[in-house]
Amino acid sequence: MKRSLIAAGLLLSVMIICCLGYKFLNSTTDDIITLSDTALKYAEESNTEQMISTAHEIKNIWVKKESILSAITPHGETESMDEIIEKLIHFAENEKIDEYKEYCVELKAKASFIKEEEKLSLRNIF
Repeated sequence: MKRSLIAAGLLLSVMIICCLGYKFLNSTTDDIITLSDTALKYAEESNTEQMISTAHEIKNIWVKKESILSAITPHGETESMDEIIEKLIHFAENEKIDEYKEYCVELKAKASFIKEEEKLSLRNIF
């Protein structure tokens, strides 16, 4: 009986951790997607000051949450997101608007991909 209770407790703990991890991942990717859209809007308007500001805002969110995300997603995904964000900042500071737009779209696509790949499903559990 004790073993069954311990097993049930452990199963419940794992389920709670998975759900919390999913919510964290979902909110982080939503923030990055929203900021990518905002950055793209500023690039369309050729507002370089806001482009730089938005790129740094994305970087700040990423720095705060990267360590947890790398624990719940494949490292290759988080490393590629980090590279995209660095390039985004570089192009914003050098006022290369076309490249900036390209990386905004790539960042949004990568965040959407991670969100879709890590959603709670039987395929991801087993």
